[in-house]
Amino acid sequence: DVSKLSSPKMLFSIDNTTTGYQALGKIWSEPVSGQIKVGTGRNSIKDVIVFGGGYDECYEDPTYRLGSTDNEFTECQSSVKSMADGNAVYIADAKTGEVIWSISGRSSGASGKHIRVPEMKHSVVSKITTLDRDDDGMIDHLYFGDLGGQLFRVDLRNGQAISGSAGVNNFTRRIVKVLDGNSGTLENEGLQRRFYGQPSVSFYKDKSVLFALVNIASGDRSNPISRLRNTIPAQSDRLFGIIDRDIASPGLYGTDAKVSLTTTGLTSDDLTELPFNQSDANATKASVQAPMRPNVATSQGRFYPLNQFDGNSKVKNVKSMGDGLAIGGLYYMTAYSPEMKYDETSGCAAQIVGGSERQVYCLPYGICEQEDTTKA
Repeated sequence: DVSKLSSPKMLFSIDNTTTGYQALGKIWSEPVSGQIKVGTGRNSIKDVIVFGGGYDECYEDPTYRLGSTDNEFTECQSSVKSMADGNAVYIADAKTGEVIWSISGRSSGASGKHIRVPEMKHSVVSKITTLDRDDDGMIDHLYFGDLGGQLFRVDLRNGQAISGSAGVNNFTRRIVKVLDGNSGTLENEGLQRRFYGQPSVSFYKDKSVLFALVNIASGDRSNPISRLRNTIPAQSDRLFGIIDRDIASPGLYGTDAKVSLTTTGLTSDDLTELPFNQSDANATKASVQAPMRPNVATSQGRFYPLNQFDGNSKVKNVKSMGDGLAIGGLYYMTAYSPEMKYDETSGCAAQIVGGSERQVYCLPYGICEQEDTTKA
């Protein structure tokens, strides 16, 4: 409380011993402030903060795979740890820190305010993306990724009380695993992709159909200078552009029997691989875009293997760093390459390892209408 600058006061402090916060790891997630409405009474509108459960140091190992028996650190073996610390998302009272709502792969949480989501086994370290669906000032949707390369969407129903298991489930309309970035026929059994950054959500209309585009990129920020990824699509980190056809649907909050979700459980097999290859005589911009456009919808979006850097292609070990931003029909992302060399120094001198650059991608379909070779 900084209402009196000369005498600021700590309102609350939480850790994994605080009631309802058993899943906390080392919190990297920047809290998002907002409001939700729990119930219909005069005090039902709550000022809240929304944040991810945090980081597990097992991910310091670049080859770490949850559930494996041959992880580098003993305390991270499958016989010791079946799920990572920080595998949770919390909505907390902004004034007291008390848990209002939580989801996690764990069965335990604040009594009557917690939902177990079995797929949530990995740490959630990024800032949570929140959306207000009906412009009433209340948070209606959450998007977040985790260090297992999974992307989730949560649909909330404001105005429902959160009390007891029925209450919290009524308030939570649904929890959808939108994408598993490590599944599909192109995947290998090696390094897993990890989502450290905040998902970027933007909206578009094509053929009078409104849809959301969710951009999220993978990269190992725990080990930025690691050199373990090749340039083939099965191993490269990726920028994903997921077309969420459900969130903009007017019937998303209808009765269960009438709601049919299309953007759920996606893998790389459901996406178009880019970049557009102009040397392919059978491919045109229109033919690459067509499967992603409304009324066809055989593809749920696209992905770019991150193997281009500093004007070169087939560059190994390129990683996404920081949060991306969609604005003005373009997506801006910072990429880092440990292979980049700005100058030559002796082995004993201080030196900078690798380099970063800002990469720009066209939205929504990843194909630029203009002939501009500076954009992907």
